[in-house]
Amino acid sequence: MRRHYTLIFCMLSILILIGFSLIVTSPALAVSEAAVLFLKTSPSVQANAMGETYGNIASTSPMAVIMNPASLGMFAQKNFMGYSYYPEKAEWHPAYGFGPTFDASCTIIGMNLNTYWDLPISIGLARYETIYDLGTQTIVTEDSPEPIGKLESWEKGTGTAVSVAIDYHVRLSLGFARKSIESKLSFDVVDIDAYDFGLVLECPLMELFENSKMIQKIISSQISPYVDPGFFYSKTNIGDKIQYFEFDPPDPLPRTVSVGINLKTGFRYEGENGSFPLLGFNWAREAEDLLIDVNADNNYSREYTSGLHDIDFIKNVLLCKGNGKIVTKRGYELDFLGCYFKRSGYYEDIQGRVVFETGGWGVNYTQPLKILATVLDLDNKFVRLLSRISFEKHVAEYMPHYGHPLYDTDFESYVIRLQNFPLDDIF
Repeated sequence: MRRHYTLIFCMLSILILIGFSLIVTSPALAVSEAAVLFLKTSPSVQANAMGETYGNIASTSPMAVIMNPASLGMFAQKNFMGYSYYPEKAEWHPAYGFGPTFDASCTIIGMNLNTYWDLPISIGLARYETIYDLGTQTIVTEDSPEPIGKLESWEKGTGTAVSVAIDYHVRLSLGFARKSIESKLSFDVVDIDAYDFGLVLECPLMELFENSKMIQKIISSQISPYVDPGFFYSKTNIGDKIQYFEFDPPDPLPRTVSVGINLKTGFRYEGENGSFPLLGFNWAREAEDLLIDVNADNNYSREYTSGLHDIDFIKNVLLCKGNGKIVTKRGYELDFLGCYFKRSGYYEDIQGRVVFETGGWGVNYTQPLKILATVLDLDNKFVRLLSRISFEKHVAEYMPHYGHPLYDTDFESYVIRLQNFPLDDIF
């Protein structure tokens, strides 16, 4: 009977979340073309290697919160803290030999209340920053061929995110972020505030059916399968228009809605001293739409739109079919013992003529220590503490055709995570 209630709860949760994404509305405002488009640049290297999909990395990539603040709650369920950064700025348009650079970093603090008070609630707080550096331009005038000065141009987004997640049969996280956007394309700095919100849902099917006799007959007591389908939704860059000059019409922010599904599956080792993945396969599909519409009957004015706009959940998300209005993404990941990750993906923006494959990999340098501590059941507090620390390197590459502006664009980041544990287990 309890299992029936669990399935009903799961189905209702999915229906509520899909309905929520359909009825969210925003006021319609006349706008010109979107500005500060750097806000659409994907910062997570793990996601970039998988076609910029975010469904599979919510609980492992701190930078996922920049694109969907609900990722923060999922991260806090498993980690006390996380920090991710680029060791070197990513070069934009490297095929040209010059151009802007992109940099990002994120810090997260999380707490899983279930560890101490048997409350299935996790709370997270994050602070992040993205910078799009356009370089230094030399200033000249018509009267004098000699340079009279230099102008540094850049755009920056700094945000704070909060999120709450519930782990009761299914895992549900809701997140909110407020960001400050600064743009310096002339002598003055123009700034504006905006906010994001999102949700993430995961349904651990094997845990729901943990009493199934069929599963118990096939799998040993220490090796168990996991099948975790998920749904994620985000709406970002919600705010007023940005105006650079007093007498020019203001431009809108790149308000964007994203909807996706994902699946995590594989086998994990379950020991008395912890668990770790043996072999995993992760898959995700995502559709993205810029919430700006052109009104041909009103001198081609541009307006903010609401809801999912042009996204068709069946065609664009489930079937991952793109068109001139929707950006589609899909990604894959193979997980070997949680030590090495092989990733690939595909990004398709037909209207913008940006279509390319992606690839990359990741290494968790401290995972072998955790595996030894788990399998050998080491009773050393110092070893157990070290096994909770993850130090990872991730690499991603965009692979469009030769001559494309994004040809040979790559990313590299490091991630440090301190996994959740009872304090008396160490101290």
